[in-house]
Amino acid sequence: MGEYGNLMAMRSKKQLMGDGAMRAFLARYACPLSYHQVRARFMGNIATPDMDVSPMQEIQRIWNNDLPVFESQSVTEEFFGVLMKGVWNALSDHQSHTSPFELARVPKATH
Repeated sequence: MGEYGNLMAMRSKKQLMGDGAMRAFLARYACPLSYHQVRARFMGNIATPDMDVSPMQEIQRIWNNDLPVFESQSVTEEFFGVLMKGVWNALSDHQSHTSPFELARVPKATH
């Protein structure tokens, strides 16, 4: 299991990868969107009434249908596992009234 898979394995379902680790993961794979943009895209897909929406399709769209090249099957599985379990599934948990989604304040970028 790679470094990100190990992070996920060490945490409980409710304590998946932290924001910093997810940002590093997305940077490692040259994600063209910020972490908050990825989460927003996933949330939109989770909330849509369209039953044909799939996390795999959205992951491909996030990378402009040009996914990274993976050096092995295990790295490929880790990549999709982190995005599916660490982001998509964590966000879909908030569909329950016992675990409402809370917005986080994001500091403004200074120029």
